[in-house]
Parts: sequence; structure tokens; C-alpha cells
Amino acid sequence: KEREATRRRLSGAERRAVIIEAASRTFAERGYSGASMERIAAAAGVSAPLIYEHFPSKKQLYIQLLDMHGKALVAATTVEAYESVEELLRGNVRAFFELFLDPAPDPEIAEAHRNLQAAATNQLARVIVARVRNLKVSADIRRTEADELIAEAGKSALNGLAVWWWDHPDVSAGTLAAVAMDLLWSGLGNLGD
Repeated sequence: KEREATRRRLSGAERRAVIIEAASRTFAERGYSGASMERIAAAAGVSAPLIYEHFPSKKQLYIQLLDMHGKALVAATTVEAYESVEELLRGNVRAFFELFLDPAPDPEIAEAHRNLQAAATNQLARVIVARVRNLKVSADIRRTEADELIAEAGKSALNGLAVWWWDHPDVSAGTLAAVAMDLLWSGLGNLGD
């Protein structure tokens, strides 16, 4: 009883934050199909009906998390704390593999993924690739077009690794990020001064 008396009741905002954190972990570990509201509730230490007070459905919770984590990933490319393009790319690659990614089982979720992908390509082109001085590509194209093509190729490589990861969940996000960085930086780093 003494322990119960010292437990503080969480505010609605604090409870929502606990649910979001638990849902992020559960979706990352199990994917959309393997994550149930009951599992998320158990991870959050709340009841499933309580989750429904904050989120009308698993799909809406997932879309909100995808949006939230996607915005954080895109924002990671704008951080000016990085001293070099290589460090900026490395930070972005690490953030990418911390974002849960699994096949879109539903048209609304697929649309949320497409919107995130388009924003990611735009941000990569504008903030990372555009910072490479004297970019040299073998095609005779405008610089902005080259930036977008390189950003899309890099993002597609990361997406390909993420798809491979679905079948190899024992590989750590850090390992994937390190290998992706080896590939991406050896290409991008050699295209400019």
C-alpha cells in the first residue's frame, strides 16, 4: 500500500507519451502486422481500452508514429551541428535505421509512406547532396536534377537494406547504418571536392 501511495498518477499527456514510446518499440520489433494493441498496452503498462482513448485505431496510431518519426528523420538532415557532409550523411543514415519500416499493409499507410519518401528525397537533395562542392556526374544535367537523382539513389539503397532487414531482424540497426554509410559515402564523397 505504501508503494501505491507514492505512485503518481500520470497526466493525459504523460500517458500518451508512454503509449507512443511503447508503440514505437513494438512496431519496430514486430512490424505493423505483428503489433497488436494488446502488446502495445502491455509494453506501456496500460490497458488496451486506455490506448483507444488516445488513438481510435492501430492504423491511426501507426500513421501518427510514422509521421512523427518521419519528421524527426527529415529534421535530422537540417541540423547544422555537423562539421562535414560526411558526418551529416552518417547521422541521417543512423536515424533512418532507427525509424521502424515495414511493408505497408493498407492504402492509408502506403500513402503515409509515399509522403515520407518524397519528403526524404527532397530533404536529402537539398540539404546533403547540395552541400557537396563541385559535384561531378557523368551525365550532362542541371545541378538540381543531379542532386535529386543522387538523393533518390541513396534513399533507395537505404530502403533496399530496410526491406532486406525484414528477413534478417537479427542484424543490428548500427550494422546496417555502418555498411550503408560505407557504400553511400564512398560514392558521394568521390563525386565532389
